[in-house]
Amino acid sequence: PAPPGVAGVARPAALTMRQRVEARRAECDELEAELEVLRSEALVAAEARHSQALAEAEDAEHSFTAGSAVMLAEYAEVHGRIAVLEAELAEAKELRSEVEARNLEVVRGNLRLDREAQHVQREIEEAQ
Repeated sequence: PAPPGVAGVARPAALTMRQRVEARRAECDELEAELEVLRSEALVAAEARHSQALAEAEDAEHSFTAGSAVMLAEYAEVHGRIAVLEAELAEAKELRSEVEARNLEVVRGNLRLDREAQHVQREIEEAQ
């Protein structure tokens, strides 16, 4: 056994070591609690960023859908006008063909009348 004076000195050193271990444990507990708070805050921040990204994506989708609807309406309107113009063009081509045919008939008639007029003119000249 150790002498009483040595045992008395060693005992406070052991308490000091125990106190230091307990202090380190308390410090670890505080750090773990702080880490848990930080993890919780990080999770909340990540969820907020995720919610924000989802909201932005939804807004973008709505904008895209609205833009697509506008473009589709414009396309339908222009397509309708083109269909009308194509029908008018087909009608105009048909009318032009009819007019050309009538003009050819008139030209043929004029040529026939010119030949007849020339023939009559020669007959008149010969008769004089």
